[in-house]
Amino acid sequence: ENQLLDSVIDFKKYLEEQVENFELKPLSYSSRTINDKQISLKDTYIQPNVYFHKKEVDSIDDFIDNWIQEESKRHLVILGDYGMGKSSFLKYLSSKISKEYLSGNKDIRIPIFISLANTSLRHGGLQDKIGNFVSKHLGDYMDAFLFLLRKGKILLILDSFDEMGYIGSINEKQKQLQEIWDYAIPGSKIII
Repeated sequence: ENQLLDSVIDFKKYLEEQVENFELKPLSYSSRTINDKQISLKDTYIQPNVYFHKKEVDSIDDFIDNWIQEESKRHLVILGDYGMGKSSFLKYLSSKISKEYLSGNKDIRIPIFISLANTSLRHGGLQDKIGNFVSKHLGDYMDAFLFLLRKGKILLILDSFDEMGYIGSINEKQKQLQEIWDYAIPGSKIII
């Protein structure tokens, strides 16, 4: 199954981009350098303190790895105030898993990182964001994306939930949440 996946869809370039975005891409808001190289998120990243059911988690990496391996239908939501590092953590996680996959561990899920910033139903919503990802990386094969999601081959990482576009009515809020949960199909794992 993994060989078929690799022969049909080549995620290598996308996964390399995920690693580069965390490890090498210069921070847009800083001109600081280390050894004449502009600093990246990796240079400033600090592992967050994480609590689950009011108990501190010893290792967020182990916690996430265990959650991904679970057969349950549970999905995960990262909560924290603005500026606490939710996006930094999700970029770190995507880079970490991408590196594992690129190093030959084909038994792990492929991290699909999608920013929800400025996503609104009026501008296509999540369907449009995922459609753009599929078009760019899978050649318009939405069925292939959904197949991989169902088969447990994808970890859907939805960043910036708190930065989604304007939502007016309660009905619109419910529609936006429903759009996310439409991807919470058996076999899928979603982290927000």
